[in-house]
Amino acid sequence: MGGDGTPAARVIVVVTDDLLQDVLELPGWREAAEIVRVGPLQGEHLRAAVEGPLRDGFVRFQDGLLDRILHDFGQQRLTLPDLQAMLTRLWEGQSDDGWLRVAHYNELNLPDGWQTARVELIWARLTRGERDAARRLLLHLVEPAGRRDGAYLRHFASRADLDERDWQAARMLAHEQNRLVVVSAGPHGTGMAELAHDSLLANWPSAREHLQAHRDLVQWRSDLRRERAAWDAHGLLPRGAALRRHRKARQNYEPYMSGAEEKFIATAVRRQRKRIGSWLAWAFCMAAVVGLVVFLLLQEAADQRDAKDALKIAELSSDLADVDPIISQQLAVAAWRMQPTEPRAREALLRAAADRGRGILRAGRYGVSALAFSPDSDTLVTGGNDNRIRFWGLAGRRITGPQLSYDRSSPNVLAVSSDGRLLASGDDEGTVRLWDTENRVQVGETLIVPWPSPARPIPDGHRYVLSLAFGAHDRSLVAVSSDGMLVQWELRKAPSVTSYRDLGELHGPVAFTRDGRLLAVADAHGGTQLWDTHTGRPKARLPAAGRKRAQLLAFSPDGHRLAVVRGGRENPRVELWDVTTLRLSGQLLTRHSDVVTALAFSPDGAVVATGSRDHRVELLDADGTGLPISESLSGHVGGINSLAFSSDGRTLASASDDGTVRLWDPVALRPRGAPMDDGTGQLLSAAFSPDGKVLASTGASTSVRLWDPRTGRAFHSPLTGRMGKNFSVTFSRDGSTLAATGDVGPAWLWDTKTWQPTGPPLDGAIGAVAFSPDGRLLATGDITLNQFDVQGDVRLYDTATHRRLPPLLPARRPDGSTYPLGHHGSVHALAFSPDGKFLASGAGFGEIQLWDMARRRAVGKPMTDNSGDVTSLSFSPDGRTLVSGATDGTVRLWNVHTRRQDAKPLTGPNTAIDAVVYNPKGGFVASGGDDGRVRLWDVGTGHQISDPLLSEGGVAVHALTFNRDGTLLAGGGSRLRVWDVSALTDPAQTICARYDEPLSRDTWRDKLPDVAYRTGCTYDE
Repeated sequence: MGGDGTPAARVIVVVTDDLLQDVLELPGWREAAEIVRVGPLQGEHLRAAVEGPLRDGFVRFQDGLLDRILHDFGQQRLTLPDLQAMLTRLWEGQSDDGWLRVAHYNELNLPDGWQTARVELIWARLTRGERDAARRLLLHLVEPAGRRDGAYLRHFASRADLDERDWQAARMLAHEQNRLVVVSAGPHGTGMAELAHDSLLANWPSAREHLQAHRDLVQWRSDLRRERAAWDAHGLLPRGAALRRHRKARQNYEPYMSGAEEKFIATAVRRQRKRIGSWLAWAFCMAAVVGLVVFLLLQEAADQRDAKDALKIAELSSDLADVDPIISQQLAVAAWRMQPTEPRAREALLRAAADRGRGILRAGRYGVSALAFSPDSDTLVTGGNDNRIRFWGLAGRRITGPQLSYDRSSPNVLAVSSDGRLLASGDDEGTVRLWDTENRVQVGETLIVPWPSPARPIPDGHRYVLSLAFGAHDRSLVAVSSDGMLVQWELRKAPSVTSYRDLGELHGPVAFTRDGRLLAVADAHGGTQLWDTHTGRPKARLPAAGRKRAQLLAFSPDGHRLAVVRGGRENPRVELWDVTTLRLSGQLLTRHSDVVTALAFSPDGAVVATGSRDHRVELLDADGTGLPISESLSGHVGGINSLAFSSDGRTLASASDDGTVRLWDPVALRPRGAPMDDGTGQLLSAAFSPDGKVLASTGASTSVRLWDPRTGRAFHSPLTGRMGKNFSVTFSRDGSTLAATGDVGPAWLWDTKTWQPTGPPLDGAIGAVAFSPDGRLLATGDITLNQFDVQGDVRLYDTATHRRLPPLLPARRPDGSTYPLGHHGSVHALAFSPDGKFLASGAGFGEIQLWDMARRRAVGKPMTDNSGDVTSLSFSPDGRTLVSGATDGTVRLWNVHTRRQDAKPLTGPNTAIDAVVYNPKGGFVASGGDDGRVRLWDVGTGHQISDPLLSEGGVAVHALTFNRDGTLLAGGGSRLRVWDVSALTDPAQTICARYDEPLSRDTWRDKLPDVAYRTGCTYDE
């Protein structure tokens, strides 16, 4: 710096515009530089710039050459780089005497001009890759000149508009050796690229040719630039037809597209998609709203139609119950599947599941006289009075294979071999035939029962085969005829008579044991003669139990008992004789009003079935009570001729004079095993343990009995305590504790592992007990011991300490006062809701009180719609409904939330209700009454869903309890019984498991022509 602060020296740097930005980026240059921009040289300045450097040297212009050069510079619109290159070539070609001559200039200046020559020379010097890059860049540096075809203008391309490869191509063409492109600093420091001069567009053949080949691309890019400018200025993006054009161009010009252009089009596409998406979303929402409304309307219409159809199907199911059980039961499933919440559809389903009917086989017009099941229980063989033997497949309830025919006689007795391969049939002409059951052909010749002595006349002039039986291992066949001939055939080879015996004139029925070893023959004096069929000799005689002759005989499957029917039209009964001890072991009482004409044992010997001319079938308990185990099986319109159980015991067939064979389920709702008798003659309470392995009962004694429900046997000595007559027994939910109480003593708690008391008894006259679901609390109800003590309290005890907890609090009235606390009279029933939130107590005078267990306070005033004492309470599985039984003969359903009745009372015969219990699976309630019957109620309709389950001797049923899964019901009057009610816990599955195929469309169309076909049960192919 000088002394006065002025710079000591100045440095002049001449740079082209494209390099200016790079120079200014050097440290300190931007602050120190003074920028002077020099415009284009013209006129004398241009002449001086050309001539000046040569004037002082040894090079001279030939006359007229300089003027020619300056003229061509202006005429050809050359750039300074063009002029520099041309002068350099002239200088290099000067003559030896230092002259620049016109002839040499003419050689260099091609017909198209000096600029064309220069750019083509530069183009030829580029590599192939550089040319491709230059072509791609060139399409960014031009734009169409209006509407003139093939005319273009220069375009300034910003650095942001070019990809990196395009920018590098611009820098390469801007190099001092090329000077075809100018790279300069743009606004805001961004780089710019442009063609060096407009003349290049006219004087560059290769560029012109390339632009002409891609004129559509150039035009499209020009339009795209305007739309990008509109986006930058106003945020407007192309859409509709314009965007479709850009998307198509993107596909066609992909190799020439820049990233900025791709981004712009992608943004426009996204914006349009978003816009379309918004419109579609709006349209979809509107359509959804409209569709939802339409759907709801259609659904409501469909629901109404389904509800109407379901009721129609359910009604038809009920109407067909006695006519065609198969169709009836499957229709019930279809109705329920259509409307599972419709009470009448569910009632029809439960009724169908409880129905013992399993089908009706139309076996001829003239009656069916004989029945026999195959050993696998899959086939039933029937013999009819139309002289035909038919084979029925039980899966489809239809005839399978050809029928077997007699010429004149009718088969009246049938027997199937143990392997199922042979069928023996006896007819009314004294002959026996063997049949191959697989091929349905007769085996061998017809077997003729030998004739008796000519001196003995044949009764009625006819010879009937009365009974048939295959011997052990099917090696022999025995038969007895109506004229008293016992015959045995050997079957190892061709059938042949091995022995026969004339038994004399028969005075009653006959029966073989299953293996044919023993024959029972009723005699004229009311006794029964037992014959050994192997020896043909009498073995023993069962004495007469009365004066009446035997009407029917049947051996138990094990051959140890003989059932003898006596009684005629009035009070027919069945005697059971032990053929080993020759003693009467029991008597079974029937309810027939006419002669018993058919008799059969179940395979396990526990049930005896009887059929009568009164058209009914009875099932009698042969192992315990001797009473009917269910209501009579009715449906036939003719007398019963024959009965037969399937080998698995799950089907009973009854043949009738009405030409039909009805199939029954003898197991459904049947008592399981023998009754459990504690010897007191009165059962008061019973409870299943949670695991179902223990059944506890109390009766008219001071002890609690423990039973194994699987065997029906007591497995522990009675639990005793100072309780008096036991009123109530219950298990805790975890099964660890058993509680019981009586009428004069306290409540006792026992540990179920040791069956020892868990502590001292809970003092007081306690008549009812109930465990909370968590087992921590025991609720007890007081007994009123005399007419002056009218206060019945509910108390709570801690089961761990046996200590009494603080008293429950009374409910508050709206005005802040409280209702009276306690019951008027004894507390007979207690029940906790499944979630433990509520405790219900029932007492005399029809009172039911709900207690809030969280606050330990009564909920409102007692519910009192009963005119009799409340005897029993039970909550539904969901805790929303409370069922009560009372001495006024009603079963009532209470809404726990509203504390009002949900429906009309369930009423049956005018008899007090002593016990009610809700099935754990929901849907039905069991009640026990003073008439000794157990009734099952559908809670939806309030109707009974089956015939009553019978207790014994009409003794009042005070005890009822379900096991945890609801498949077993235990209770009774004088003795404890267990009923299998699994058919009602999953009724649809129960019904569908009975059959192998759904109702056909033809059957549906025949029964319900105006209702769309629905499959109730579905089966795998």
